[in-house]
Amino acid sequence: MNSKVDKELAANTTLSHYRIVSKIGAGGMGEVYLAQDTKLERKVALKIFPVELTSNQDRMRRFTREAKAAAALNHPNIAHIYEIGEDEGIHFIAMEFIDGVTLRAKIHREQADLKKLLRYLHHAAEGLAKAHAAGIVHRDLKPDNIMITRDGHAKTLDFGLAKLIEPLEESDDDELASEMETAVRSTPGVVRGTVGYMAPEQARGDTKAVDHRSDIFSFGCLLYEAATRQRAFTGQDSLDSLHKIAYGPTPSIKDVSPDAPDDLQRIIRRCLAKDPDERYQTIKDVAIELKELRRELAGRTLEITTTQAFGIGVPATTTTSPSGTASTTAISSARYIVGEITRHKKGAILIAALATVAIAASILFLHFRSARALTEKDTILLTDFVNTTGDSVFDGTLKQALAVQLGQSPFLNIFSEDRVREALKFMGRSPDERVTRDVAREICQRQGLKAMLVGSIASLGNHYVITLDAINAQTGDAIAREQAESENKEQVLHALSEAAMKLREKLGESLQSIQKFDAPIQQATTSSLEAFKALSLGVEQQLKGKYLEAIPYFKRAAEIDPNFALAYARMASIYYNSRQYDLAASLRVTTTT
Repeated sequence: MNSKVDKELAANTTLSHYRIVSKIGAGGMGEVYLAQDTKLERKVALKIFPVELTSNQDRMRRFTREAKAAAALNHPNIAHIYEIGEDEGIHFIAMEFIDGVTLRAKIHREQADLKKLLRYLHHAAEGLAKAHAAGIVHRDLKPDNIMITRDGHAKTLDFGLAKLIEPLEESDDDELASEMETAVRSTPGVVRGTVGYMAPEQARGDTKAVDHRSDIFSFGCLLYEAATRQRAFTGQDSLDSLHKIAYGPTPSIKDVSPDAPDDLQRIIRRCLAKDPDERYQTIKDVAIELKELRRELAGRTLEITTTQAFGIGVPATTTTSPSGTASTTAISSARYIVGEITRHKKGAILIAALATVAIAASILFLHFRSARALTEKDTILLTDFVNTTGDSVFDGTLKQALAVQLGQSPFLNIFSEDRVREALKFMGRSPDERVTRDVAREICQRQGLKAMLVGSIASLGNHYVITLDAINAQTGDAIAREQAESENKEQVLHALSEAAMKLREKLGESLQSIQKFDAPIQQATTSSLEAFKALSLGVEQQLKGKYLEAIPYFKRAAEIDPNFALAYARMASIYYNSRQYDLAASLRVTTTT
């Protein structure tokens, strides 16, 4: 064994071009050091792996493949991997050094309030969505793997590292060192992971069932702990905890924190469903839900703060609405102000002036808020396009293209196709039913969505006219409309992109936001209608759970347009989740070259 790993590395020890500064952590996955990259003159976190984890070549190859894929991720909420290296038999991974504390410290030591914790977890969900879209599953989400920077941003660590301690296929050929709270497996095929945060399929050892939805369960455990400051599943020992995860009832945050938001309870319960099919199907949906919840909580705070400010700090009678939100009785505040003016005539002018300014400000605030057709809290549902051209190439294609275009917007929340299918099943309809205007309105009313976007395409001689109608799903009133004309079929995607951009402004998104997040459809995806048609057919198969049947469509899309990165990414995700890692890796290379 190399003498360097026999003991703690001293300051100024060098590994490759990294100079050790100090030790900053340790665990079953190895020791972590703060180091200086002498080539690029930057601080890095250097994780040194113990020999027992790196001695198996098959395991190392699998880990290296996963870590390389993770290193290709570029997202502000993912800690970047700089290098996977080896020096004199010592294997290490160089990662972004994050100056901050763990989520665990924020929850338990600092006792951060729920709104801050939800902000961190919202960030983490966005980063996780990026990883899942690339076909990368974390497998070991826990509060220690999420760092909070000094400026309040969350970054998730250790993507791919679980591959080092996951058994090779169905064997348990070795007993590896693990953290105190990492289960030591003695039965074949069981996936390692931290007890208390692993998914039921991991706890049962069903390695083939582990996918991105396993991360969603673990994320639900993080949400539960943030809301209650307790673990969701705690037993007398590791085996008891595993049994509770796999077979025990889903805990309620209300039992521990009665004042926790109802929506948070709903989100957590769905994340913690035992059956992966009953969980959220994408972490992006969880991120959207958290975004809406955070705005709702911020709105309540703004309401209370604004009322207090307009009341100039005076006491007021409060009532409680059916939702449990405190509201201030305006009459009591007004009476108090009048009384104070009568008692203190010298201050009457000042108080009257302040009251006038406050009232004017509130009127302006309400005016500008109501002038926006939608707010960032609203979710919009896309209908299937009405196609009167008789050309089937537009069927499904334009809706998919519009979803990609609007998905760039940080302002608009799109009701996902997975959630549409779930809503249809709940309504007793086929999940494959066309989402017409009437069906969309019923879904919106049942789901509490404010708006739906109805798209259509019609032919006008040799030209095509695209119409986008945003409609208030609760009242049926028109919110906004945009039309665009295309001189020929080849320009239809461009026309759709232009219409979508203009509609975003009409719906209330700022010009600055639109300019920043508005890559044209043909630039962000493909300029080929035929390629997009093939992609949409593949997505349709994916939504039905027919993943392997989707691959030929994605291949066809890539053949038509070899630069269609989205088609390669879809294929890579399917190959990865079906354990065809070499094929997945080759496609990831294609998307980055």
